[in-house]
Amino acid sequence: MTNALNTHPLRVLRRAIPAGVAALITLTACSGEDTPVQGCPIRVAGAPGITHQGIPITQDTTWRAEDGPHHVVGTLAVNNGATLTVEACAEVVMEADAQLHIGDPGHGEDGHLIVAGEADRKVSFKAGQGPWAALVVFAPGDAELSHVDFEGGGVPTDFGAASIIVLGEGTLPLSRPLKVDTVSIKDSATHGLWMANSARFDPDSKDLVITNAGQAADHFPLLVTGHAAHGLPKGRYTGNANDEILLVEDNTDGRNGLQADVTLRDLGVPYRVGRLADEGLRVGANGGLPATLTIEAGVELRFSPGTSLRTVSDADGPRGRLEIQGTPTEPVVLTSASSTRSRGDWVGLYFESPMADHQVTNALVEYAGGWCSCSLASCSPLDTYDAAVILDGEPQGIFITNSTVRESAGHGFLRSWNDHADLDFLANNTVEGVTGCAQTQPVRSTEVCPDPAYACNQN
Repeated sequence: MTNALNTHPLRVLRRAIPAGVAALITLTACSGEDTPVQGCPIRVAGAPGITHQGIPITQDTTWRAEDGPHHVVGTLAVNNGATLTVEACAEVVMEADAQLHIGDPGHGEDGHLIVAGEADRKVSFKAGQGPWAALVVFAPGDAELSHVDFEGGGVPTDFGAASIIVLGEGTLPLSRPLKVDTVSIKDSATHGLWMANSARFDPDSKDLVITNAGQAADHFPLLVTGHAAHGLPKGRYTGNANDEILLVEDNTDGRNGLQADVTLRDLGVPYRVGRLADEGLRVGANGGLPATLTIEAGVELRFSPGTSLRTVSDADGPRGRLEIQGTPTEPVVLTSASSTRSRGDWVGLYFESPMADHQVTNALVEYAGGWCSCSLASCSPLDTYDAAVILDGEPQGIFITNSTVRESAGHGFLRSWNDHADLDFLANNTVEGVTGCAQTQPVRSTEVCPDPAYACNQN
């Protein structure tokens, strides 16, 4: 009787290959009658492939699937304006600690990477004899990644620690050195993807999946600076050591703070703001270009100890504007990043004078009121200027509505200005569980603060 397994056409082909000869077999699958779908070649085990080591790629080069696997050893650079194209179905083996650099940070030379995978013909970057380091893209170089899987990278480098590291030039206009389309990053030893130095994703980026990234609590699927938070691709960022997007401060043209509009979208996981006390989120920069931070409904921001969300003004007027677009069913949540949350974990919202045309609706601000290191003009029976919301100057009107402030270690709203305006932020907001006043009293321009101090309206 004929063995059905031995008559399978693929098995017959494999048995007909002479021993020791590298060969390719194309597997054809059928999605329906007379509708063949081209699949990737199946390589005979033991095919040696090609090793790429040491010598930079300075001319346009293509890594073909049929020549693989392509082994990268050490640090391999693509520069001098050259383009490296990795064909669909190609297999790239990144050996232990290997790095692939696109561009040259030392000389400003650009390089280009095109990974041309297809929906049913993916490209793979995987580990060889040990974990590899990173694909590093230096602007003005760029990379376009389509239908590719990265696995087993993330060994720390001099440029950061992630499987993919993207670095801009630190100047305006912002660079967009990375475009992704159906890309997965898996089993990264540290962060999944790191983007910094005034870089951001190409606006057509989509379908990024990062799983099992990190081996410690300070590893995240995405580590991005403020400008890079705009246009983060939708996808999936769960199943990692820490299922949050780490958001740190950007420095552009030597100035800290946002100098271009940024929108934070709900990507299915919270944002973690800052790693250090001084590494909060500043909207605007002294002497820089104006910027608006828009936070869409459903977003949750978790603030590390000592951090704040601050809008910046200087002698020329407002530099930063905040727009929070929460809804009754999907509020924007600004809360503590601590595992055990308590009052004063983070500073809170700080609006510098003169005030811009801010708009905040359906926000929840909780566990703020930490030390703001500020001295302001506001009447309070308590010797503190800490508050969940600090208004350093008279605003144009009641721009915070339908919002809740709760569990503040200081006041709810601290109103600091010297005139007769008595804008009531309690009229359409809720304050509960605060140590200080629900809101403080502004100083009258013709008066001093009441003596004795007025009774604090606590909630």
